[in-house]
Amino acid sequence: MIAVRNLAFSYRSRNGAVPALADVAFEVDSGTICAVMGPSGCGKSTLISILAGLERPLSGTVSIAGLPVDPARQRIALVPQQYGLLPWKTVERNVLLGFTIRRGSSPGMDRNEAIERAGTIMEELGIESLKARYPASLSGGQRQRVALARAYAFDPDVLLFDEPFSALDAITREDMQGIFLRFWRRHPVTALFVTHSVSEAVSLASRIVVLTPGPAHVLRVEENPFFLQSEADRAGILDFEESLKNSMRGAAS
Repeated sequence: MIAVRNLAFSYRSRNGAVPALADVAFEVDSGTICAVMGPSGCGKSTLISILAGLERPLSGTVSIAGLPVDPARQRIALVPQQYGLLPWKTVERNVLLGFTIRRGSSPGMDRNEAIERAGTIMEELGIESLKARYPASLSGGQRQRVALARAYAFDPDVLLFDEPFSALDAITREDMQGIFLRFWRRHPVTALFVTHSVSEAVSLASRIVVLTPGPAHVLRVEENPFFLQSEADRAGILDFEESLKNSMRGAAS
């Protein structure tokens, strides 16, 4: 479980502190997907950086499975907006990057096991045939699948996504959402992603946290009744999405 308690964060500037987060609190149950949504500039990416252990909060706490966030001891996989692939490494070496970096803190998995696991994941995601290619030769959707494979390859405790599909065109984005969800159902892991897209949050998350404009605090937490449901109740889905949009509009006014 991810537990965020009374989180606050400010950036330093020449004119003083700039608040980004203010008393943010919510939980993500183990083995579930949570979407954090809010308007652009509200602090979503800052929240992801704190959850990944890349920034320290001004106050409040973040814990994973009851322990303070510590990337040196916990396997935290982060997929950034622009995939974060190293252009000088092949697809296979990019996928193995997490294992390579954390080799000393991943007991029970040697290099051969890591290569086998990476191969299995790449095959499931349909990119095994691309393993000798470099990122520059890949489409946006292919790069996204490589980033997802890399995140899963070292058996993470938590998956974090910073607007993972925002760089893709509409058709590829919808395809990738389906690919991710099908893969997650076969390999469930606690996951959190930030987005400004209401439809993406409703499509991918069992719990939705709505943030106010910055400095962000939690406006609303909703359990998603349409998660993993068919599109049969399209009217209900649209009503739910409109309700979330109205919350965001009201907070911005």
